[in-house]
Amino acid sequence: MSHVPITPDLTRTSDFLFEVGSLMMTVFGVLFGGSIAALTLAFVAGYTTVFGIIMAVIFGLLALLGIGLLYYSLLFDQ
Repeated sequence: MSHVPITPDLTRTSDFLFEVGSLMMTVFGVLFGGSIAALTLAFVAGYTTVFGIIMAVIFGLLALLGIGLLYYSLLFDQ
């Protein structure tokens, strides 16, 4: 059996990138989903919100950055 550490060693760059990437993907992914749901309700109600669209784009890009950090952390050890 392989040994899985209880706590990640954040002094290692790959562990740090993995933890930051997974947190970013989770937090901003949820915010992106919530902003898309809010925009859907606003459009159904007949409102157009430029601020909401901008925030949805920003949250989506930050979630993609988190996914990119996860991918880069996997390549960092190789």
